[in-house]
Amino acid sequence: MGEIYFKAERVLIWLGESTFESEAAIRYLHDVYVLLEPVVVGLASRGQLAVPRRGLEAVQPNILEAIRRRRDEFQEQNRQRYHREGVTEANMLTELMDRRWFQRMWMLQELVMARSATFLCGESEISWAKLSLALGALVVYDQSPELTGMNEANYAPRLKLYQDLRTQVHQHMSPIRTDFVGFTMSWVLTLGRPLQCSKPKDKMYGLHGYLRALGFMDLPRVDYGKSVPEVFTEYTRAAMLHDLSAELLYEVGSAKDAPPAFESPGGIARLPSWVADWSSSRCCAQVNHEHFAASGASQLTFEFPGPGRLRLSGVVIDTVRACSETVPQRPEQRLNDLMEPGVYLPSMEQRVRAWVSWLRMALGEGEYPTGERTVDVFQRTILQDGAVGKLPEHRLPAEVMDEASSWVSLLAVHDEDVPPGNGASAYQLESHELWRHRVNEVLEYTLTLPAFHAAYFSSPGVDPRPILANPGFRTMTALANGGPMRAHNWILRLTTGRRMFRTQLGYFGTAPQSIRTGDSVALIAGMKLPMLVRALEDGDGYKLVCPAFVHGMMHGEFWPAHEGALSEFVFN
Repeated sequence: MGEIYFKAERVLIWLGESTFESEAAIRYLHDVYVLLEPVVVGLASRGQLAVPRRGLEAVQPNILEAIRRRRDEFQEQNRQRYHREGVTEANMLTELMDRRWFQRMWMLQELVMARSATFLCGESEISWAKLSLALGALVVYDQSPELTGMNEANYAPRLKLYQDLRTQVHQHMSPIRTDFVGFTMSWVLTLGRPLQCSKPKDKMYGLHGYLRALGFMDLPRVDYGKSVPEVFTEYTRAAMLHDLSAELLYEVGSAKDAPPAFESPGGIARLPSWVADWSSSRCCAQVNHEHFAASGASQLTFEFPGPGRLRLSGVVIDTVRACSETVPQRPEQRLNDLMEPGVYLPSMEQRVRAWVSWLRMALGEGEYPTGERTVDVFQRTILQDGAVGKLPEHRLPAEVMDEASSWVSLLAVHDEDVPPGNGASAYQLESHELWRHRVNEVLEYTLTLPAFHAAYFSSPGVDPRPILANPGFRTMTALANGGPMRAHNWILRLTTGRRMFRTQLGYFGTAPQSIRTGDSVALIAGMKLPMLVRALEDGDGYKLVCPAFVHGMMHGEFWPAHEGALSEFVFN
């Protein structure tokens, strides 16, 4: 089927009937494209703009300025044209990009294989070229130091998936071949994870054709008679052997829920602990491992000593002593449902409560083992040391990192039991009254914004009084609009689905919700992140729980000087 799309002169993709928001989104993207076309197309033609594959380093001052002008124009238009319907840039783009087509595995070939593709939504249309350039430029803006809290970067993984697969497939099928540095089988499997399909096996088999088109020939045979764990294990093993890499281990433990038990011809089968649950499309925030070197300059060695088993070498350096609450994912509802008080208020309350539990855990301890102030370490931990992308340039600027101080103080207003010691005075945590006044000021200001009022209070029958009195709503509004907006946006992204933990040695870090007290912190040869492992009760090996960010253990500080200190880990 993919060959048909590849040979077609143009492919028309139907997204469904239009809504007021989707029509506004397509008009907006057309406008952004027209505004940016001379700059963006010129840079792209010279290979100087990779959107969003490379991201931050592609930000050019003229692009940022053009986007800023266009947003100013849109906000004015929004007041004049869209205010009555409560349309904002965020919700109109969400209405378009959250449509089912963009989330389905088998739909992907319509776009990836097509030489030219056009999206149809009701009577509106926009080509892939225009949509990807316009939305891609907005993503670059959203990931830049000028971050304003808009949500275009939420679409960056999907945009990256479509653009990268299209580029690779068409380059490979073209008579003029261009090799891409760093292109791996593991990378393709990871890109496909956010997509959905009715059969879990299709998370692998749905990529089989792309992998073959890209030149990967030594692939597991497609066989729907195999169990889901067999299929996931075969593809993970094949990718590790082909790439000579263990990067897929960074995907372990990141699913929203614990890996399920899958039915198989022989009964119930479970995934080996070192194989990610590819059936889960919703993943927690992950650490950008490219910025770190927890095991120093050590070399990766691995082998598969038996079915479902993986052998690595490393060393246990610490143990998890306590865990906080998990920062919840966004509820799985469409945009209109998300704006119902019964949905967003509990979500806000859960997020704030989880963050407060992190703050209590951090500030309730003594001096940090590295000698740094505990609040400084907390700030760097929740922002993962500012590493927000794959390349060395993908780091938050100092001014965004510094905003976390105000974020912490505003959060502390929510819970006066937060300890004021351990350097917290630098953040004025003892001055709750000052920051409480700031929360009230922010709330009063946001109530004057038409878009804010339309989003939360415009539905028929909504009484604003209990909403405004809700502590979670007040705190989230202050965090998102009270000064540390850029830091808040990144903290929200980097902590979602994760929990904070303390170790026996006094270090703390963040990891997916699958961790528990007693897990060991291990460094694995050749791996860039600390890995949490759990000894099996029968003594026959270990369970690989998940990767983690641990401040003070990310740059080889605990890696032994001699290989004789390493132990063997067999993961089942």
